[in-house]
This record gives sequence, structure tokens and C-alpha cells, in this order.
Amino acid sequence: AFGFRHSMILLTDAQNKDLELVASRGYEDATPGAKLPIGLGVIGVAARRKKLLRSVGVSYQLMYARQAGATVGKSGSEGSGPMLPGLQNAASQMAIPLVVRDELTGIFAVESPEQGAFDALDEELLSIIGNMMGAAITNARAYRSIEELSHTLEDRVQRRTEELDSLNALTRQANESHDLDEIIDATAAYMIRHLNVEKMFLLLIDHESGEIYGAGGHLGTLKTDEKDRLQDFRAAIEPELGILYRTIQRKKTLYLDFKRFRAMRSTADQYIAGLGLQSVIQIPAIVDDQVLGVVCVDPGNRKLHRLGLQKIEAIVAQIAGAVKSKQLLERLEEERNVATQLQRETEGLNQLLKRIANLEDIQDLMGEVKEFVARYYGIRYYSLYFVEPELKQMHNVAIEIPDWVSEDDSTHIRNTPIPLDIRGGAFNIALRRAPRLTYFKQARTEGITDIERFITERCKLQNMVVYPLMQDGRPIAFLNFFSFNDRGLNREQLNQLSIVSDQISGIIRMNGLLHEIKEQSLMTEKARQETEALALLSKQTNESTNLNTVSTTLFDYVRKTMNVESFCLFIVDEKTNELYPAAADGEQEDFLPPDWKEGMRVSIEPASGTLYATYARQRPFYLPSIPDRLPTGVDRFIVDTLRLNSVLQIPLVVQGQTIGILCCNAQRKLEAEEIRSIERLCNQIAGSIRLSALLQVTQEAREEAVVAKEEAEQARAESDALLDNVLPRAAARELKETGQVEPVYYDHVSVLFTDFVGFTKAASNLSPTDLIQELDGCFSQFDEVARRNNMEKLKTIGDAYMCAGGLPVPNDSHAVDACLTALEFRSFMKQMALVKEQLGFDFWQIRIGIHSGPVTAGVIGKNKFAYDIWGDTVNVASRMESSGCPGMVNISGATYALVKDLFDCEYRGKVQAKGKGEMDMYFVHRIKSELSADEEGLLPNAMFELARSECSSTPS
Repeated sequence: AFGFRHSMILLTDAQNKDLELVASRGYEDATPGAKLPIGLGVIGVAARRKKLLRSVGVSYQLMYARQAGATVGKSGSEGSGPMLPGLQNAASQMAIPLVVRDELTGIFAVESPEQGAFDALDEELLSIIGNMMGAAITNARAYRSIEELSHTLEDRVQRRTEELDSLNALTRQANESHDLDEIIDATAAYMIRHLNVEKMFLLLIDHESGEIYGAGGHLGTLKTDEKDRLQDFRAAIEPELGILYRTIQRKKTLYLDFKRFRAMRSTADQYIAGLGLQSVIQIPAIVDDQVLGVVCVDPGNRKLHRLGLQKIEAIVAQIAGAVKSKQLLERLEEERNVATQLQRETEGLNQLLKRIANLEDIQDLMGEVKEFVARYYGIRYYSLYFVEPELKQMHNVAIEIPDWVSEDDSTHIRNTPIPLDIRGGAFNIALRRAPRLTYFKQARTEGITDIERFITERCKLQNMVVYPLMQDGRPIAFLNFFSFNDRGLNREQLNQLSIVSDQISGIIRMNGLLHEIKEQSLMTEKARQETEALALLSKQTNESTNLNTVSTTLFDYVRKTMNVESFCLFIVDEKTNELYPAAADGEQEDFLPPDWKEGMRVSIEPASGTLYATYARQRPFYLPSIPDRLPTGVDRFIVDTLRLNSVLQIPLVVQGQTIGILCCNAQRKLEAEEIRSIERLCNQIAGSIRLSALLQVTQEAREEAVVAKEEAEQARAESDALLDNVLPRAAARELKETGQVEPVYYDHVSVLFTDFVGFTKAASNLSPTDLIQELDGCFSQFDEVARRNNMEKLKTIGDAYMCAGGLPVPNDSHAVDACLTALEFRSFMKQMALVKEQLGFDFWQIRIGIHSGPVTAGVIGKNKFAYDIWGDTVNVASRMESSGCPGMVNISGATYALVKDLFDCEYRGKVQAKGKGEMDMYFVHRIKSELSADEEGLLPNAMFELARSECSSTPS
């Protein structure tokens, strides 16, 4: 319409950097999409200036050529990419910018090969067209943006709807499902799809053990063995747990980027980092202010915005609720199972009580108990020991021993009694806690009796339950259950065992009473028969004065009634003070060799072992089996000669004097009443034996005179011994000879004081008997140590002990003797404290002080004599003790000068002493190592004695 044959339209791109050809007319090689940078050529300059430009002639052609060349150069090679339109011989060109509200949208360009093809009217006309085109293009672009925004909003609404649907499904699953693994998998899938996380896993807290462990999650492309690391993860909740501990304690979300996360150094942090996380968000799963676990999320290299974090926290809250629900369901199920188990156990216990109610045989009773505890508690091994109060021991009546214990060891366990006293052992500990059961979670191996240690080691005990069966406040038996696993028994199992043990205890006591009534009836009948037999036996023995006849009568009766296999009768030879075999009998023909009496005479002295003990105590001695180790060689000789399998020794006592001993070998274990019965028989024949030995009545008066003389001599000897014990021997001798003791001044002695730290507080917690017993044990040991080190005990005052060296017989080694004595005192007290600690008791510490100097010694008193010393040396020695420290030996400078070459001493400096001002003091630690025969520095060696003889204890 306007006659413009060559024209084109170029629009700005999204970055407003280039113009892009969208339409052209009159060009053969024009290609849509060709780009022209803003600022190049007439068109580019018009676009940059936003003003119409008109070019005429050669200048335009040159500019356009340069522009075209530059465009080609940008493309990388000639002819590649869209070519810009344009006439090569254009003589006129006009570029009209398409501008709307000062915004450039494009260029409308026309050109012609003729000179002056465009005038001012064309320019005005094209400007109007350009404005119209710019408005139309802006409207078109606005419409297209609205359409694109509409599509974008639709997509976002659809994605949000899908996300909400997924979240609702996840919430519904968390509320309805009881499978925690399914909930974790669904949560991980939701986070990965909708929140763009890469990994997610859950760590749960075991509040009973105080640990955190892996529960599951999604770990992306990790290998199976790497994923198993999460399932194997378990760690204690403590500060060393690192950022996990901080998250649990603060109960707040923790977000660490890659750099901060990799800087963590705790083992748990490194463990989690090994799961391939780039960064980590830790969100605590909390219900009712209690942290149930921690959810770990890895957003990868992307930074998670606050809204996404809030979504994750909301999801974790759902997981926490699901975990809590699962725990409540598990607890409910556990309680149901416990209730069911308790119901079964109660029914089983009722059935057990019905079955054992009328049982009298203990083996049948324990057989039923064994089956019950094995079925309901998984315990297969037990033991039942009955207490023998007279012998302070207990013997096995029923026991189930593991298969791996050898036959010999099993026999030893079954036949060896367990000592029962207050000094130690697992059973004694259980007795102190009676009537409650005692559970040893770890079987004891220290501070127990030898047989207890033997059972523990051979049976490989891990833990043990000991239940004392009490009657009238005293133990009648111990029921024990054994376990051989590291897990042990829980509180519920222990409570149930206590109930079972109570029931068994009641049944045993009830059956024991019934058995006691029957036993009493049997004993009454047996006593009647025994009385008749004793009368007959007495008549037979009184009719004969022949010892062989009397002993044979006794042997036949005991063999018939007690099933005893062999006998040997020992008689006391008062002239030689020996026991000699007078008669013997056995069922086997070759029971004894022809010369069996040779070498069988036994001296009546402690070295003779059990025979002497029976003689002296005048009580029966019984061993149901022969142990591997016997007290003396005499015992072994008699056991081997008489071929004994057991030992029963009955003393024959007449008028308080032991005149013989009957030794028996029983084929079976004898009861206490059977032993008493044999004792009564021996008492019956003892008179006949004694009667045959005392044929000459005329000797009685002389024997009485001899006895009276011996008693007088014994009384005098006891008086002299008592005086020697109270006073030094020299002082006692002087007192007996002259009736008095002259005071003596000693130039140089060493005085030693001790005191027990904490004695007053400890004494308030002890009974008078226990207090005296403890002090007597310590001071008796001190007496022996002082005597051995040439120290003279002076006195004890409460818990203080005083002794001195260098008197009453002066010597030059008194300071050395005092230091050796002090070190032994301290060593003894340390050993006692260690023993008491193992038994669960506190013990005193000792404080020791020593000073050397002059004293005056003498005896005071008339009726009660006391040897004592006086002088300032005594006061200083007392200050050395009070200025010392618990467990240390504190000496003065005077004593140090005498012992410094023999002992390792530590200078304390000048220490304030009450009433004495500041004084030099030293701690004595030990004998110098080169002079000591032991590692502790308590025992001197030969070099010490040599150095000691070269040192003088008198100061120069």
C-alpha cells in the first residue's frame, strides 16, 4: 500500500541483549531466528537509542556490511546459522524502534536500492505504524505471559494437591499402621518425592539401656553392606555421642551444612557420615516432652528453606506419634504376654503344689521342682543343702550338676560339706540378708570357701540365686538356682523364683514337722531298744575284765546295729603319754597284717592330728569321706594302715579323763543320732576299761597327792607366767626376789605410739563384743610383731598402743627396731582393710609416731603392777603420732638421725606440734631397696643386718 518492497521486523530477546528476526519481506535468503546484537549497524544503534534512524548512500552499505561480517564472525564459520536479511546495494534504510512506555520491544526496518527513497512524510508515517506495531506486539506478549502463568499455576495447584494427598495418606498410614518399617519407608518416599531430600533414616532411643540405635530408612544408592551399618548402629547416649547428643538434650532441630557436618569428630558423627550424607538435618521425635528418637535427613547440596524444614518437622511429629503408639502397643502386648505367662505359671505352680503337697522324699520333691523351673524359667540346675548347726556346716541333699563336670568332680561336690560361719562365703552373705533371696549377678570367686570356689570353677557358674529356708529365725536349708549365661535373670524372674522358693520352703518346713514327728516316734522306740541293749552290753562287759572280750562285745554290737565295717580301739598309756592300739576287728580276713601294732603308738600331742584333737576336746570327730589332704602324717598313716574309707573317732571318758579312743570305719554316711548312740555305748564300756586298769586301790592316795602337788606347781607356774606377761622378765624376776623394782634411767631409747583414725565413729556402730574382738585381734598381732622386733610393750590406752625399744635391756638398735615394728604394724592394718573391704566393711587406718631420747622406767602399783616410762621423750613420741597422717609412720629428727642410712625417709619440714612448737619431722616409707629382701621394703636382707651392725643407735 505504501510501496515499501523490502522490510523486516526484529524483536528483543528475553535478556534485551539481541534483536531476533521474526518476519521479513522482499528478501530471498531471510531466515527467521537470525540475531543482531543491539548497538551494531543502523538497526542496532536505533534499538540502543530507541530513536528512528534514516541512512542514505554508501555509508549505510559499509555499516551494514560490517554488521553482517560481525554477525558471521560470532557464528564461528561463514554460512553457519541463520543469515541476516538485507540488500547488498541498499541506497536508503530506515529503522523505526517499537517502544511502549519507554520499553523497547523491537525494530521495524525498511530499505531501498534507490537514493532518497524515504522522505519526511514516510518517516512520519512509519513512526505512526511503528507505534501501532509496538502496542500490538506488547499486547500479544502480555497475552502470552498470562497464558503461560495460567498453565504454571495449574501445574503448581496440581502438584500441591498431589503433595497434600500424599501427606494425608502418610498421616493416615502413621495413625493406622502398626508396622514401623512401613511407616519409615512411606515417610522416606514422601520426603524424597515432595521435599527433594536424598536420604532419610530414623534412630530410636532405648530408654532402659540409655542407648540409641538404627531403626531403618532410605539410604539411596548405598550398597547392602553399607546399609547394614545403620541396622548395626548402637551407641550410649552420652556427650561423646556428638551432635546427636546435643540434639537429644536440646530437643531442637539441628541443621548442619556439608562443611560443618564434615568437621564433626565424634565416633557417632563419623559413623553417620559414613552413610554417604552430604549434609544433615537432625529432628528430635518428641511426645509428651520425651525424645523417642532422632530423624536424620540429607537434603544433599541444596539448601532447605524454612517452609520445607517446617514440613519435615511436621512429618517427624507424625513419626513420633507412630513410634509412641507402637511402643504402647508393644508394652500392652508384653503385659498381655506377661499376664498370660503368669497365668500359666500360676496354674503350673498350683499343679506343682498339689503334686508335692504329700511328698516326703526330698529327691522326689526336688525332681518336681526341677521340672517346673526348667519349663517356666529355663533353669535346669539347682541344689538343696541342709544345715548342720552343731558342725557349722551344710551338706547336699539334692543337686543337679551340669553334664560337663567330670564324675570325680561331681562326687567331690556331692560329698563335701560347705562350711557355714560368719567370716565369708556366698551362703553367709545370703544368710545375713535372710529371709530375702540373694542374687549374685556375677558368681563370686574371691572371699569364699574352697568348696564354693571349686563348684563355681568346675560348673562354670555365671550367676546364682541363693534362698535361705528359715525356721524360728535360724536357717534349716539353702535352696539355690544356677545360671550359665551372661544375661542372667531379670527382676520379674527373681520375683517369681522368690514366690516358688517361699512355697517350697513352706512345704519343706511342713514336711519337716511331719517327718520330725515320725522321727520322734522312731527315736523313742529306738531309744527303748538301745536302753535294753545297753543294759545287756553293760552286764556282759562287767562280767569280764579281759579287754579283748569287752572290745569284741562292743564291736559286734556296733557292727550289727550301725553297719560299721571295721574298728580299732586305742588306749592311753599314761606313763609314756601315748595312745596304743589295744584291739581291732574287720570283716575282711586280711584286714590287718600280723605286725599291725608295730609303729601304731601315737604321741598325745598336737602334731598327732585328729586323734589328739579328739583326745583333748573329748568330743566325737567324724569325716564321712577321706579328703585328699589330711592334717598330719599320723592321720595318713592310720588311714592307710586301717584301710579307712571314713573316720569316726569316739573318746572314752571316765571322770573327765580320756582313757581311750574308738576308731570306726562306716560303709555309709552316719547320721548325728547314730554317732551319739555309738558315743553312749563307748561311755558304757569306758568304766569297764578304766576298772581293769585300776586294780591297785592303794595307789589312789599317792596319785591324789601327786595331783595336788602338780596343781600347786601349775598354779605357781601360771602366777609366774602372768607376772612375766605383765612386766619385763628382768623386772618380774627382781619383783619376785626382792618384792620391789628400783627405777632405772635410760640414756637413749625409742618410744612408739599408734592410734586408730576414725575409731570413735566406728566404735559407736559396733557392739561391745565386736569392738573388743576387733581391738584384741589388732593388739594381739601388735604384741607378736613387737616381741619379734625386740620391742617392749608398755600399755594400751583405749585404741592407742605404746611400746619402746632399748629397755629394760639397753641396746644400740632400738631406733631401727622401732621403725621395723612400725612398718609391720602399717602392713598388717593395710591387709586387714583390704579383707574388710572385700567383705563390705570399713576398717580403721593407723597413725604411728616414733621419737628417740632418754626416759626413766619403773614399776608402779601394789596389787596390780604396771611397768611404765616417764620423761619428755614420751611426750614428744606422742606428738609425733598426733602430728602424723593416716597410714604413715612419722618420726622425729632425733630418730631420723639414727635410721636414715637404712630406710627411705621423706622430710616433711618443720611441723607444728602441740606444746612443742615447730619440729623437724620425717615419714618412713620402707627399707631401702638395696637392703630389702622383698618388693614392699618390709623384710631386711643380709646387707641390712650388716649395715645395721655397723650403725650405732646412740647419737654422736
